[in-house]
Amino acid sequence: MNSRKILFIVGVFVSTFSSASMFAGGIITIEENRRNKTVINKTFIEKHLMRMESKIDDEMYIAIFNAEKEILYNLDIQNKTYVQITKTDLEKVGSKMNNVNSMLEEKLKDLPEEQKEMMRKMLQQKMPGQAEQKKDKTYSLISENEKVMNWKCDKYRVKEGDDLLKDVWVTDWKNSGLKVEYKNVLKSMEKFFNFFTSQLGNQVKSQSLNLDFSLADKGIPVKTIYYANGEENGSSIVKEIKEEELPITLFIVPTDFKRSNPFEQFQITD
Repeated sequence: MNSRKILFIVGVFVSTFSSASMFAGGIITIEENRRNKTVINKTFIEKHLMRMESKIDDEMYIAIFNAEKEILYNLDIQNKTYVQITKTDLEKVGSKMNNVNSMLEEKLKDLPEEQKEMMRKMLQQKMPGQAEQKKDKTYSLISENEKVMNWKCDKYRVKEGDDLLKDVWVTDWKNSGLKVEYKNVLKSMEKFFNFFTSQLGNQVKSQSLNLDFSLADKGIPVKTIYYANGEENGSSIVKEIKEEELPITLFIVPTDFKRSNPFEQFQITD
């Protein structure tokens, strides 16, 4: 085989490998201001995969979600470790928690009512799955065609019962510049995260990256005002939305990261 043929074959191989390791995706960059801190959040997305990065001070928090496999990976960059969470894991934890709850209720039944309430409050603070259940969220359209930077938006008000949580300005998918098919991975993540909190309780929410994709059918949130006790306590705004070729390595846990078990206390292993 002459050198020209060898170079041609090598060129075809390199071209094929490169195209397989890169694919079209979207990048959303958000600046969030809460608790006197500015946080830069980046979401990398394609139709089945999503990577969420949140930089707080000098620390980076990363989560990777695979919608097809229903697996969430949380990466600890500093310690080079990661946790892998599947729906099956959550079902097992939920089952164990239900058994524990049943046994605790059996033990509490003969106590005076005042002692029962005191014990339940202690359990809510110490055990996942024991937190008080939150009311359903409602999403109400407040106004249409408001301009936020370069995007035409509809404004939604989000409440939990009577409590105002946030106002969200959403731009339609066709205005965002991103493919509408990306909404499917957002909706899958929302479903997974709701199942997560239903099994492990509301304390999980404090460890999230402010995940709320309930408006994915409507479009991309480009501005959000957060509230607490009826008063504004933070905001976020999209700085950039763009389509770009993404390397597959963004959605893969690095090979030198060691896996840890987040459910060790429940004696759940693979």
